[in-house]
Amino acid sequence: MRKSILSRLCCVVLCCALMIGVMPAAFAADTESSGKEIIGEWIWASTVADAGEDGAEKLIGRCAEMGVTDLYLLVKGTGGTLGYLKTQYPDNCSRTDRDVLQEVIDAAHPRGIRVHAWLCNMEDELYKTAHPESGMWHYVRERDNNRINPYDEGYQAYMSSIVTELLTNYDIDGIHFDYIRYNHACNGWSATDKQNLAALGADVGHLQQMIEAEFYGGEGESIFDAYNRGDRDALLLAKYRRDNVVNYAKVIIAAARAVKPEIIISAALQPDGVLDPAFGNIHYGQSYEDAVELYDYICPMAYSGDFKKDAAWVSSVAEAAIKEGNQVVVGLQAYDPATSKNLMDEVNVVKQLEKSAEYGEQTLGYALFRTTQFGYAKVSYDTGKNEMTVKVINPGGAYQWVQVELQDGLTAISGEVVEGFAADTTVELVEGGAIKFSGTDMLAADSEGTLRLKYEGTLNPDEAPALVRIYITNESRALNVYEDVTKPVDPTPVVPTPIIRPEHWFGASVAHPVVNPFRDVSKGSWYYDDVMYAFENGLMNGVSTTRFAPEKALTRAELVTVLYRMADSPAVSADAARVFSDVSAGAWYAGAVGWGYETGIVKGYSNGTFAPDAEVTREEMITFLYRYYQMQGEDVSASAALNFSDAGNVNTFALDAMRWAVAEGILTGSEGRLLPKGQTTRAQMAAVLSRL
Repeated sequence: MRKSILSRLCCVVLCCALMIGVMPAAFAADTESSGKEIIGEWIWASTVADAGEDGAEKLIGRCAEMGVTDLYLLVKGTGGTLGYLKTQYPDNCSRTDRDVLQEVIDAAHPRGIRVHAWLCNMEDELYKTAHPESGMWHYVRERDNNRINPYDEGYQAYMSSIVTELLTNYDIDGIHFDYIRYNHACNGWSATDKQNLAALGADVGHLQQMIEAEFYGGEGESIFDAYNRGDRDALLLAKYRRDNVVNYAKVIIAAARAVKPEIIISAALQPDGVLDPAFGNIHYGQSYEDAVELYDYICPMAYSGDFKKDAAWVSSVAEAAIKEGNQVVVGLQAYDPATSKNLMDEVNVVKQLEKSAEYGEQTLGYALFRTTQFGYAKVSYDTGKNEMTVKVINPGGAYQWVQVELQDGLTAISGEVVEGFAADTTVELVEGGAIKFSGTDMLAADSEGTLRLKYEGTLNPDEAPALVRIYITNESRALNVYEDVTKPVDPTPVVPTPIIRPEHWFGASVAHPVVNPFRDVSKGSWYYDDVMYAFENGLMNGVSTTRFAPEKALTRAELVTVLYRMADSPAVSADAARVFSDVSAGAWYAGAVGWGYETGIVKGYSNGTFAPDAEVTREEMITFLYRYYQMQGEDVSASAALNFSDAGNVNTFALDAMRWAVAEGILTGSEGRLLPKGQTTRAQMAAVLSRL
């Protein structure tokens, strides 16, 4: 189970809102919602640098005024250049005169804004140029691009070193993954890839036939149709690509967590994969199901303009991502061809999701791509004076007109320029009760201005008071935020709340997330939380780095090792190799067996053996636990009658332990039977540990 991070993010965002009196987006009265939600912006380091020496202060000051809570700063792009200076790779820095990352942190943190290091993965021109063998192999064109194989260990090590130095040298709040995927179904066809697919049991010739049918006019069934039909080879290809992406992500995340366990990990994902799994799994190797295990939250890039969709489609992408189990910050298109109406329609569908019983807890907010590609409009309204003041911030080309369309029931009756706009700006009342301010270059690029208007009618505070639209060479877009100036302002100075990061838990004692390394332990399995608890607390490891083997029978060596770890692995004086003829001194479990013998938990067999590889029966597991708690000084006096049909099968040595386990509810039986000689699986052991 994962604890929602909404409540932990709430304090910071609410603090920002109180400082500036802004209610983000649609409904000014929705204080609780605005206090919870993330409002994010993706921003390039070059954008900050190009804004001048004070670029960070200027741009982030605007963000704070508009209620932005999170910035995703691009510190490594697809070209491979780095947007920060404290690095072991100085030749890769995009510039050496300014540390933009540090500037952004210094400007953002005092304002309560989180900073996430945005990293492009698996596309890296600098690395590919230096290490051409790391590149993906195109089906036809061989290595003709800058895509990097996710399984390339050199690149994994390089990216691990990047996140390590970022977290060591900078006080960042999150790592934000981008391009963490294949870019096309035709990339990833090297001889190594084919060998790996064949080793999985795939018919590589059949896969090639289906790729050619889809992309090169070949005969037969396409790869995507075959996947949807359940074709075994197509499914294996999807699994192979997904596993490669997941394993890459786990390596980089593990490096990040090793430095800063509480770091927020997020990722931007292609939106079509969640609605079309065949396309997502094969084309990108990117699965929303896999994302649940990897990231604190995801940002589906629901860019409606690029996909020629509408706000309803944005909502469907977010809903589908949430149904997979993800927490979601919805990525919105705030660049051409988006308009103010498109943008605010999509902001409002996100806010509706935040309020819904079904999706609200997992809808964290929205993020806009990207800073300077859209303007801002802050509408401050005074219902006592029937007046609105509109502050407009223009980060781009000169505005030709600004139109304010009031909510239904309101009619604009007059307007004027307060400051910042050209002196020749004209004012026109237009159809539908709106008001239009226009003129040649009426608001210069990278500037701000204020307008004032009077209106007739009664404003409904539960709805957006107005929509502000802008025009440059065509209709552009502005994020609208609203402020009710009639509400009293607390004169007490507000100290920004410290950055608060999420916690995850898989049991009462776990304070930070563990990356699930086991391919055979899925989120939906009954034992998932139990295995994660046992693994995170160091009680049980996998049988390999990627397999837990939940259905494998637990061995006696594994059981005594678990108990030894529960006791904090104390020093051992007994030599198990001398006590038991089948325990070698160098065995991984030798210390645990020696401890078990020393404490009386382990007694072995009459022939002088321990049988470390023998499967543990239910009565043996309970007996070991019973002796462990006796050794710890716990009260094990509880006893219940064994009213089960097979109670006669319980060995004498196990009777007291089994009666204790039944009395304590550790054993409940199955269909009236205790099954004392039944097998104990590794998953069952993890479940017992979790309950105890």
